[in-house]
Amino acid sequence: MIFIGCDPGATGAVSVIGGGKLIAVFRFARMRPSQAAKELITMGMTRAPVTGVIERVHGFLGQGASMSFKFGESYGLALGMFDELGVEPLLVEPKAWQKSLGVPRFENKVDRKNWVHATMTDLYAQPGIKLYKDAADSIAITHTLSLRGAALSF
Repeated sequence: MIFIGCDPGATGAVSVIGGGKLIAVFRFARMRPSQAAKELITMGMTRAPVTGVIERVHGFLGQGASMSFKFGESYGLALGMFDELGVEPLLVEPKAWQKSLGVPRFENKVDRKNWVHATMTDLYAQPGIKLYKDAADSIAITHTLSLRGAALSF
């Protein structure tokens, strides 16, 4: 089984886990979701059974129209990526995957992101794949999906 998870934020990523190993990470800072879909197809990821998940993100009050639009655009591109792969993704709220993973409560987002990055590095560090901090949430979402499956969707 192949698990593909997506953190669709502007600095998000797509991560692929199979056989308990991190297979690939595509960071949106370097690649658009449509390009990630093409890479996944080229890698043969659609030949195996695939389960996908997208973090259900949204804009925040006071964030501004431009930022809310960018969130919506990234989310739509992520949905398009899964459509291109022929996968109907589960949708998961950030608090749901964080609770499943056991992410402690932090006063700020930076501390939470640092914790997630350190935890994913401990689990998936391997030669050939650099675990960038901006991809840590995507890896964590995919990891949680690989453990919980459809029960992750809330």
